Amino acid sequence: MTVRVVQTAPDAEGALQQGTWDFLWAPQRSMSQAIVWTKLFDETFAFVVREGHPQASKPLTLERYLSIQQIALSPEGRPGNPLDETLQRMGYQRQIVAHVPTFAVVPSLIAQSDLGAVLPRRIIEVHGKPWRLVSRALPFPVHGFTLKQAWHERHRHDDGHAWFRQLVVDLCR
Repeated sequence: MTVRVVQTAPDAEGALQQGTWDFLWAPQRSMSQAIVWTKLFDETFAFVVREGHPQASKPLTLERYLSIQQIALSPEGRPGNPLDETLQRMGYQRQIVAHVPTFAVVPSLIAQSDLGAVLPRRIIEVHGKPWRLVSRALPFPVHGFTLKQAWHERHRHDDGHAWFRQLVVDLCR
């Protein structure tokens, strides 16, 4: 078996329907009934800066949060996400200096700069210590997300596919 991980695309449903992708791991979105969704885990967010950052040892207030320049996640290259929408409803806007397509590049960028970022807690658990990141709770409420595994129903009776689906579920526990 070979696993190839690719960036999500706007037509994820089409990729599953056509068999280009066997799986999609993402928050659930509206798709046809032929796409089966399985919950993997619930996720929350926290804010990170590098050890030694001028604000790292201070409590993270809203004012401090807004004063730190940040890297934002933009998987499809477009600005805007639930975090920014929450801030906008509160009448605030964060200082975004870079948009990146994936969380994977963020820890190394934070570790080498005075930038901050909002990351899923699981990313912080894995990368926080090696990259010497300091994590703080956000000073305002932000909804997390539920990561799910999606696949086309034509694989329902495929033993190899079922084995891999279950492996992913078990690893995510």
